[in-house]
Amino acid sequence: MSGIIGALLAFAFGAALGSFLNVVILRSKAVASSSSWAALPAVALAKAGRSHCPHCGKTLTWPELIPLISFAWQRGRCRRCRHQLSWQYPLVEGVMGLITLALFMPVPEDPLAFALASLAAAISALLIVLFVIDLRTMFLPDIFIFLLALFVAAHVALRITSYGLPVTSSLWGAAIGTGFLALLWAGTAGRGIGLGDVKLMLPLGAFFGPIDTAFLLLTAFIVGGGLALILLASKRATMKTPIPFGPFLAGVAIMQLAVPALVMVITTSFV
Repeated sequence: MSGIIGALLAFAFGAALGSFLNVVILRSKAVASSSSWAALPAVALAKAGRSHCPHCGKTLTWPELIPLISFAWQRGRCRRCRHQLSWQYPLVEGVMGLITLALFMPVPEDPLAFALASLAAAISALLIVLFVIDLRTMFLPDIFIFLLALFVAAHVALRITSYGLPVTSSLWGAAIGTGFLALLWAGTAGRGIGLGDVKLMLPLGAFFGPIDTAFLLLTAFIVGGGLALILLASKRATMKTPIPFGPFLAGVAIMQLAVPALVMVITTSFV
């Protein structure tokens, strides 16, 4: 996919996918408060129906559902109650649009490359969902980690069968990523890191392999530590303020997928 038209189509598709992700995030809050997978169907049934304003309940019409454009046109407010809408909507849509653009623009006209890019986009989408949910609730729902693992398994299987990726690469990546965080979790009795972060590193480690998994962990700790220092210095947090680590893992993983050079720059700047 190349050219301006191709870029616009890739971005528009990603933004539309981002709009769907916002729905998934907002309708899955109950999942984040329960470890039971049975909660997901209940949420889907309870929250089924057309999209609406979270404040006044107004059902949204199609002009109010256009990714990015609707938010700008309405100046970030509901047309009926004029309540300020969350910036999560345009941010998720815009980020997913940029990720899709980065993943599909370099892809040649080859079915295998397109399939890998599509799976990478699905993986990125699930990482965005986990990023936002953990940021808002400090919980990583198992169902989304499981779905992430399924797409990762498909991506890894394609690379193994088509490009000869060693199976041991994924096994070592999963072992290093999960093992390191598991030791940290056990060593701090769950106070230093959550069990959800340990689970998340299983598919991420399998996807990236040992070397890139090490870069992912290092960069996540660098960015997370830097943010913690800023919050402490500005007195917006104390040493006892809990800060979720999942968003840093998911965020760095997304960067490694879309702009891997950026992760290298961040890591080498502090090492």
